[in-house]
Amino acid sequence: MDTRLHRTQLLLDPAQHQLLARLARQKKRSLSDVAREALALGLQALSGSPEAHWKRRTIALGRADRLRRTMRRRRGRPLQVDIAALINETREERNAAIIRASHRD
Repeated sequence: MDTRLHRTQLLLDPAQHQLLARLARQKKRSLSDVAREALALGLQALSGSPEAHWKRRTIALGRADRLRRTMRRRRGRPLQVDIAALINETREERNAAIIRASHRD
C-alpha cells in the first residue's frame, strides 16, 4: 500500500472479531487488511451520494420482490431441504476448519 497508515485501536465484540478473523484466514490476508477493506466499504456506504443510497435501496426492494414471488409460488409449502445432509455438511466444514487450525499451531 502506497499511502501512510495511521495506528488506531478499535474494540470489537467477539462475533465481529471471529468473523473478521475467519474472513482473513479464508482470504489468506491479515486481519488488519480485511478490517481496513470492511471499514472502507462501510464508510463508502455511509457517506455515499443520495443516488447511490436509492440505487442500493432499489436493488434490495427488487430482491425482496423476487423472494415474495418465490414464496407465493410455494404456496406456504416448506422448502425441500435435507436437514440431516445440511447438518453433516456443517459438521464436515467445522471438522476441516479445526484440522486446518491445528496444523497451523
